[in-house]
Amino acid sequence: MSGCPFVFVEDVAVGVEGVDEVGVEAVGELLGVGPADSFDEVLLDIGYKSEGVIPARELSIRNDVDPHELVSIGDEIEALVLTKEDKEGRLLLSKKRAQYERAWGTIEKIKEADGMVEGPVIEVVKGGLIVDIGLRGFLPASLVELRRVRDLQPYVGQTLEAKIIELDKNRNNVVLSRRAWLEQTQSEVRSEFLN
Repeated sequence: MSGCPFVFVEDVAVGVEGVDEVGVEAVGELLGVGPADSFDEVLLDIGYKSEGVIPARELSIRNDVDPHELVSIGDEIEALVLTKEDKEGRLLLSKKRAQYERAWGTIEKIKEADGMVEGPVIEVVKGGLIVDIGLRGFLPASLVELRRVRDLQPYVGQTLEAKIIELDKNRNNVVLSRRAWLEQTQSEVRSEFLN
C-alpha cells in the first residue's frame, strides 16, 4: 500500500437502500493509510454505485492532524452521509460529523446533570483554548485557572476537566469553565475538612 494517497475501508454495516440518504450513518473497516504528504480523502466501499468518500477535512475535529494518528489498519470507521453525489458521482461522507452528532447527545446530558467533561487541549486560539470533548469546546483564557493565565501554550496536550457553562447546538457553541470545576473541587475539599 505504500505510495497510495487514500485510506481504504470496506465491509460497511449499512444496507445499500438507506446509504444514499443524507444523515444516514455508514460503518466500515480500515484497510490502509496512504502517506501523509499526499493524503486528501478516505474511501469507503459501501456497496453503493460508487465509493463513499471522506475528504480529509471531514476526518477529525482537529485541524492539520496527520491521518496516521487518527486511523490504523483494522479500525472501524463510522461516517455520516453528507451528499448523495458530488460532481464525480461519489457519495460524500464525514467521520467528523458522525462523531459530532454522537457527542452532542452526551454533552447535553452532562450539562443537564451539572456534570464535568474531560478532554485534551488541542489548540490555542484567540482568547482561550480548544478542548476535544468529542467536539470542539471553547475554554476562555479567563476561565482556565482561578486567576487569569497569560501563556496558554503549556496547556496544549494536557487533559483538563471543566464544567459546561454554555451550550448552543445551532451555533455549534460549547463554552467550558475549568475555574468553575476548580472552585467546586475546592469547596468540596473545604467541606470534607470541616466535617
